[in-house]
Amino acid sequence: MSQGEPMVASFYTAARRIKTLIGELNGTRLPGGPYSITQVVIAVAVLGLGLTLMQSHLISTGLGLFDIAIVLGSAWGIAWIAGKLPHTKRNPLWVINDAFAATVAPAKGKVAGEVFSLRKPHQAKSLMMTDQTPEYRASADPAPDVDPAPEPEVSPAVDPGRSLVQLPDPATPFQNLLARINSNG
Repeated sequence: MSQGEPMVASFYTAARRIKTLIGELNGTRLPGGPYSITQVVIAVAVLGLGLTLMQSHLISTGLGLFDIAIVLGSAWGIAWIAGKLPHTKRNPLWVINDAFAATVAPAKGKVAGEVFSLRKPHQAKSLMMTDQTPEYRASADPAPDVDPAPEPEVSPAVDPGRSLVQLPDPATPFQNLLARINSNG
């Protein structure tokens, strides 16, 4: 690329899909419109299903005009609800499949292919053994190859005015440290 050539950059964005809308029929504005093609297809399907069920007397109140009003109102209401659903680029068959899968899936989901379930609450019990408990002392075996260390001989105090005091075995290292500090002065 030489110095005189301009640099060209191209940017591509996803095309925005605008729904095709039907706002008038034979020059007359549709009430509640404009409607998308999806809404029109859904309204025609619900209207056809409702009229078929009404003629076969599967659903009917016995009042012809009231039945027709119910079918027309149901078709318009379901089409209106369909217009409020978000418009995505997903295939409608996959949306139906995912909705069905979500209704039959276990409530708590699956882990490693198995239905997840929590264990019932239970009390956790444990046994803590320290070197202070008799059970630990009985189970602790001295090493067979190690000879016990000989007891150091206590020499008489250097200071003749000071007497030797026998201290009890402290239970913790902190008490041992306090005993040494108190005995030294």
